[in-house]
Amino acid sequence: VDILESSLECQDCFWVNGDHYKLCEKVLHAAGSLANVWRELGDMLASWLRQGNRCQIPFVKELLGKLDHAWAHFEHSYICELIKIEEKARRIVLEVIELDWKLCCTEAAFGEVSQESRQARMQLSSVLAHINSTANTRRKGRTDLRSDILDRAVEICSTTSDKSDAGYVVAKSVVDAFHALRRYFQQAERCLEMINPYLENNAGLVASLVEYEKSWEVAARYLGEASSLSTLRLTVSRLQVLRLSEPAFDAMCE
Repeated sequence: VDILESSLECQDCFWVNGDHYKLCEKVLHAAGSLANVWRELGDMLASWLRQGNRCQIPFVKELLGKLDHAWAHFEHSYICELIKIEEKARRIVLEVIELDWKLCCTEAAFGEVSQESRQARMQLSSVLAHINSTANTRRKGRTDLRSDILDRAVEICSTTSDKSDAGYVVAKSVVDAFHALRRYFQQAERCLEMINPYLENNAGLVASLVEYEKSWEVAARYLGEASSLSTLRLTVSRLQVLRLSEPAFDAMCE
């Protein structure tokens, strides 16, 4: 039934992960042939019902044979075309895996805060932002997840010894979310055939994107400008003093 519906409603183009794909002429021709035979069969049956004509067995056999041939031809052409499109749709996953490996090697060779790592991180972040824009259906699907915010967070995590520092907490959150997203693709490399080419249908990926976008927004608000980070640290410091002096307030914060 799905094959028949695909031929009758065949659209010559559709979108996957924000990219436009067009069915080849061979598939469209096969779809038209199947639809024509199906309508011819329908017209014949309708004529019998209206006029009460007796079944013409040879003609029925011929028409069913044409239907079977058209069905098989369209099914083969259509599925082969979908397989090609799905392979193309998965290329962005392979691109992320390649860029992640490049970042791993660069960080190991030069360190996380090096200029080389910043450049590699920017390349990976750019592709992840594109994926977020098409697959993150549970949140905003932002395209502007700039790598400079992530670089700042990595720098703070590398240079801050006080793990309770407000800036460190915010930075660690987005860095952890970024690493979790990277781990998803590292694991996906072992089972690429299990990745749905329509990336928004991969629950694990969407969950990782949601956490990354959410933590990135917080980091962008407080780590983007030095004054914002200073204000955050001052506010948290005053709240901590207030908790020590006011047991009731402290209890509210638990």
